[in-house]
Amino acid sequence: MTEPPGKSDPLIIRAGRAFLLGSGCSETEQARMFAALCRFLNANALSVSRLPEGEAHDWEGFELRKSHLTELGRKVMTEGLDRWLRNIDRGGSELKTVALSRALKKLSTNGNLHQSTKRSAGA
Repeated sequence: MTEPPGKSDPLIIRAGRAFLLGSGCSETEQARMFAALCRFLNANALSVSRLPEGEAHDWEGFELRKSHLTELGRKVMTEGLDRWLRNIDRGGSELKTVALSRALKKLSTNGNLHQSTKRSAGA
């Protein structure tokens, strides 16, 4: 018996047409948002491989899945992603990843997981 697609690798967030319709944001806003999220994950070594960061990237069909993130990255998304998205919904800048940074700091400070290396943001 085969597992349904995505069951063993849960989806965290997906960009594209459905996101645009559900969020009410423009393609430009979506691009800035996903670029900022991926930059944050890359800069803090929270992804297992480099994620796209450019606002010019074609975000249609982009999916961030559990398997794309380190253990700490998964915990940061659990702790901070909804807060970050709510901040954007309330008119905050998608470039301000404060909620994600706080989640990372909280997890690192509590000793749940310690991250000793950081990659440069590159931009």
